[in-house]
Amino acid sequence: MVAGLCGIATDYLSQIERGLRMPSSEVVGRLAAKIRVPASWLLADDDSPRRQEQQGVAGDGVVRALLGRHP
Repeated sequence: MVAGLCGIATDYLSQIERGLRMPSSEVVGRLAAKIRVPASWLLADDDSPRRQEQQGVAGDGVVRALLGRHP
């Protein structure tokens, strides 16, 4: 669902999610806009306690959004 809204193939999104492909900045921007998070959040590689707390709160929602699932 998200892949289609962003104009990319589902397989390509799957590869991005698994770390097999690196998306262009344009694709990152489209993904971020669709799941309503800053693009920098998708690119961050930060294991700080604050980041872990944010992931704990938003992580499940982001995963559901990427997978096209709703609560």
